[in-house]
Amino acid sequence: MRLKLIILKFYYSELEGFKISILASGIGNYEYLYLIKNGKKIGKLSSQYHSNYFGLKEEIKTKLKDLGFERFSFISEIKESFT
Repeated sequence: MRLKLIILKFYYSELEGFKISILASGIGNYEYLYLIKNGKKIGKLSSQYHSNYFGLKEEIKTKLKDLGFERFSFISEIKESFT
């Protein structure tokens, strides 16, 4: 099975803001930042996968509204990957 890399382009003006979640694991906590458009998550950054996550987060914080914290849910992550 081959995975496809999909790159999406959005302008800050098109986005409502961002939400933060924390994923607790056995080796530490990872922060996720979700980009929100029309009330839906349309993009995700993670401190687990992006080495420059905190720099990206600081840039996003200067451009977008912080919509608050959202409790991390594996079920939601799976559902959102199919929508």
